[in-house]
Amino acid sequence: MTPFERTKLNELITICESVFSLVEDMREYKIRRNKPLRTDLTKQIILLANSVSNLKKVNKDLIIQILEKEELERLIKFGEVLALNHEKIDFGIVWRSTQDEIPSLYRKTKNLITIRST
Repeated sequence: MTPFERTKLNELITICESVFSLVEDMREYKIRRNKPLRTDLTKQIILLANSVSNLKKVNKDLIIQILEKEELERLIKFGEVLALNHEKIDFGIVWRSTQDEIPSLYRKTKNLITIRST
């Protein structure tokens, strides 16, 4: 893994941690009612999708070690849709991504960095 790739993976981890800090100790209904928080969360997910997309352009084989091809394409497309019109997206979908997909991406990215560091 090149230093640039490691930096990009660390960016993914940082963005995931930012998402976690936004939703920590929160329930979906509380975030649903808080427009500024919803907007911040959506922006972080868009950043995450863009970061994954950029990493795919740099080294597709590396990102495929973290996400299966379908997961990868779904996350990138989700970020694109959110960027275009996040107000019309069902917040439940956004919330579920913070509870399922993003923690999985975080764990897999951390594991890959650990494995590649040894």
